[in-house]
Amino acid sequence: MKGENLLSRFAICLLIVHLIGVGDSYADTENDRNPDASSWKEPSLITLPGRSSDQVSDGHVFTGFPGANSINFIIKNNCPYTIWPGTLTSSGPAFPSTGFELAQGASRTLTAQPSWSGRIWARSQCFMDGGRFVCRSADCGSGQVACNGGGAIPPASLAEFTLNGHGNLDYYDVSLVDGFNLPVRISPRAGCPSTACPVDVNRICPQELSIRDPRGGIIGCKSACLAFHQDQYCCTGSHNTPKTCPPTNYSQFFKNQCPQAYSYAYDDTSSTFTCGSGSTNYVVTFCP
Repeated sequence: MKGENLLSRFAICLLIVHLIGVGDSYADTENDRNPDASSWKEPSLITLPGRSSDQVSDGHVFTGFPGANSINFIIKNNCPYTIWPGTLTSSGPAFPSTGFELAQGASRTLTAQPSWSGRIWARSQCFMDGGRFVCRSADCGSGQVACNGGGAIPPASLAEFTLNGHGNLDYYDVSLVDGFNLPVRISPRAGCPSTACPVDVNRICPQELSIRDPRGGIIGCKSACLAFHQDQYCCTGSHNTPKTCPPTNYSQFFKNQCPQAYSYAYDDTSSTFTCGSGSTNYVVTFCP
């Protein structure tokens, strides 16, 4: 009888595991960083294999359980046009989708291991050109809808995350260090603070920082580092410390528009936010 009871309990445990959706592991895809992205932070977490899945829906799709096996990123498009979000992993298993189309008003859920670290952004004005998929704003250079390890070509507004970091905390921020292309908000679902750049910076972008489409519309606002390639703006060379790379007039322009967002490389104190690891899913909304 004891043997039968043990077998019965084992079968029940297997059924519970199946119901909560634990899946097969897969190896880290070892995505390379984008060398043009000055705000990229080196991964600090150990890469672990794990479960990941995604679904498409006009509404929210829940595909995991915070604190158990996965964290959900609900990516929403509130822009009055189609966008093409992209993802880039720096640590942990990559999302199964590194780029996809998202219609106006739609959302898509991507599921990550609690060890994930990386960034999410959105491309716009995308089209096929000679068999290659290209975007005028924040393209990743892959020639496909999927970015396949390619990062955003600046200027690009970035939602950056490090899950399960120091002190068992998730760290997240909105970064304009690589410039701006679309408004974006990060909203944890567990009552932790949100952060955003909700303003359309393109509308007031200085002429010398502006990126225009063929019709003359401004579709991106470059960082001073990207525009001028000078150490004082890039926090490189003799300006590679917080003491020698203070805010500039250009970084202050971005900070004035979006006080919660990173405006330059050492803008940590007012721009990094935390939430208890495994305690929440995250909503990333473009054009909030």
